[in-house]
Amino acid sequence: MSAVQPKLLAIWSDVLGKPKIQVTDDFYEVGGTSLTLIRMLGRVKVDLGVDVFYGDLLGTVTVESLALLVEKANDGVSKDDALDEQQSGSQALE
Repeated sequence: MSAVQPKLLAIWSDVLGKPKIQVTDDFYEVGGTSLTLIRMLGRVKVDLGVDVFYGDLLGTVTVESLALLVEKANDGVSKDDALDEQQSGSQALE
């Protein structure tokens, strides 16, 4: 588990009101909506200091995928490069 994932799990748990969230849980499948996603992204910005935009999260939204975007932003990698890496990684798993 990356250093960012426990922080994201805590944010998700708080925003969704669910104590048990896994890094591979889909945000929408565990009760998230477009409005709670916006709230969660606001918390990511405040708590982690990283801007992740709604449009960056098209498709499956998991703590795992969001952590990749946050880590890449912290490393100075563009969101497009992080998304490309995320998509190529998920295609390799198929």
